[in-house]
Amino acid sequence: MRWSLTLRWATSATQGLRAGDVSGARLGKLGVALVVALAVVYFGAAWWVARSALDAEVKALGERPSAFGLVYEEVEFSPRGWDDLTLRGWWMPAEDARGTVIRVHGVDSNRNSLLGLAAPLVAAGYSVLAFDLRGHGESDEARMGAGLDERDDVLGAIDYVAR
Repeated sequence: MRWSLTLRWATSATQGLRAGDVSGARLGKLGVALVVALAVVYFGAAWWVARSALDAEVKALGERPSAFGLVYEEVEFSPRGWDDLTLRGWWMPAEDARGTVIRVHGVDSNRNSLLGLAAPLVAAGYSVLAFDLRGHGESDEARMGAGLDERDDVLGAIDYVAR
C-alpha cells in the first residue's frame, strides 16, 4: 500500500514536465518574464552609469594667477536663469583690452587648469575670465547637466563680462 501511494504521487507530480504537456501559453509567459527581467537589469545598469558620470570630482585649486605675474580679482556670478547657484572665478584684466577670453575647463577639473595660458593672453591685450563650472572647484555644489546646464554657466560668464 505504501509503495502504490508513493508511485501515484511521483507520477502525478511529473506529468506536467513531459514535453507534450507544456503549453504555448506557459512558454510565452516565461519568455515575457525573461525579457522583462533583462530589461530591468539593462536599464538599471544604464541609469547607474549615467548617474555616476554626472558627479564631478571636486579638485582643490592649485596655483593662483599671481604665480604667473598676473593681477586678478576673485569674482562671483550666477549661471543665466539660476539665481540660487553661485559660480566662482578669476577676472584677469588686460590694460586697454582688445577683447575678452572666457576660459572654461573640462570635466573633473577647475579654473586653474591651463592657467599658464592666461599670461600670454593678458600680455597680448585680452582680459581673461577663468571660472569653475557648477560642481567643480570652488563653485557651488551641483550635479552636472551633461552639457545642457553648463551652457547656462557659460552664458552667466558672458553676462558677467558684458556688465
